[in-house]
Amino acid sequence: MKIGQELVGLFENLECPDSCDGIGPSYATCPIADLEGVLIGKSSSGDACLLIVCEDGDLPRPPYDLNLVRVDWNRRVRYAHLGQITENRFTIIRAKDQDIEQIELFFYLFVSLLARLHKPLVSKSVMDTVERCVQLFQRSKSSASKSILGVWSELLLICLSDDVNVMVNAWHSSANEHYDFSLQGGLVEVKCTTGPTRSHRFSADQLKPPEGATCWIASVRTSSLTNGTTVQDLVEEATNRSGISVASIERILDVTLSALGEAWANSKTQSFDRAQALGTLQIYRSEDVPSIGPAPAGVSDIHFTANLEFANFAPSADFDSPLLKQLAGVV
Repeated sequence: MKIGQELVGLFENLECPDSCDGIGPSYATCPIADLEGVLIGKSSSGDACLLIVCEDGDLPRPPYDLNLVRVDWNRRVRYAHLGQITENRFTIIRAKDQDIEQIELFFYLFVSLLARLHKPLVSKSVMDTVERCVQLFQRSKSSASKSILGVWSELLLICLSDDVNVMVNAWHSSANEHYDFSLQGGLVEVKCTTGPTRSHRFSADQLKPPEGATCWIASVRTSSLTNGTTVQDLVEEATNRSGISVASIERILDVTLSALGEAWANSKTQSFDRAQALGTLQIYRSEDVPSIGPAPAGVSDIHFTANLEFANFAPSADFDSPLLKQLAGVV
């Protein structure tokens, strides 16, 4: 992701400060273009940091000290900046993991969201944003709950949508939900395969939406492709869409990191054929998907594979629904 990669480059060019004994600087720093009041820092132990200038009158707060990140609020430190050693009060955010992929994500999350605050930076807004970023960053070491391909296909639909904010608001909060998108009684479940046929795995419950709701299956076929499109490419594309709200950006990051967890690092290298996906995207009504009959008494949690080559496409009238209308221009 470009922001993270660029900031990692600046960080790697910083030399570790000689001491942290109260005489020498505790951090080597450099500015971030177009983000006044925030510095990239490298601690004497080589940790990646962000230093945010505090406002006059800010009071110290207890630090956050979590497994991936530490935040010290309103601390006076000595730092090296543009060849000069000086002092100031900063909120200091430090990534504890020196793995380069984690450092890139650290910079991307915090700088992307801090950059969207109104200038000059106000302490209350900074504190709120830092707290949300800490929560997002912590998700990157959780267990994955969804495959990279599954998240990729959902993000692809968000990038293709007419109004990204509407589509993001319709996106599921948890990978364990029955349907990927839900809006005004319309449900969309995204299925993506790299296999030779349009065959997907279903639960019987997915094809039986709640009374009064209509469920569609968005079916996508794609292939692994060197130098193709990655999850991280789609996250960057979606979060840079014109008119996207900060709330939608945070939701994209939250759902993606929560679903992938530790697999986030691999989502930078696993890439798929976007052109093939666009050429094969089709929408089906759930009732038209090949299925099995009613389950016998006492039988539940039924799963099966259905080949949608034997199903009819959703009728054009369905694309007047608020949810499918978002995709009407690309299907």
